[in-house]
Amino acid sequence: MLALPADIPLVQSHEIDDLIATRTTARGMVIAASRDGGTNALLTWPPLALPFLFGVGSQARHLAAAHERGLTVREFRATGMELDVDRPDDLLLLAETDGETETQRLVRELCVAERVMCV
Repeated sequence: MLALPADIPLVQSHEIDDLIATRTTARGMVIAASRDGGTNALLTWPPLALPFLFGVGSQARHLAAAHERGLTVREFRATGMELDVDRPDDLLLLAETDGETETQRLVRELCVAERVMCV
């Protein structure tokens, strides 16, 4: 089972493909952390091999749960999976990051950076 939160606007399809390709044949988990220690992608097999523990500091909780269950653990890193939008400063970073995704175009069109700076 692959869980991808909806708030990772820079993720690219090839990064998802690469994450899935790291899966092994043993029971396990592949995790992609956010830049603040959360979880921005979680692949588990079998599908319900461990509970979802999303939220602040979830990477550490997912890793601990996987180790408790004897799962093979792989940590995965992809630039597009590191930024999630949890706080206003994340929108500012999204607007300032190089790229032209649909979400980046929208936050720029809405002048989100200027609005965040005024708060």
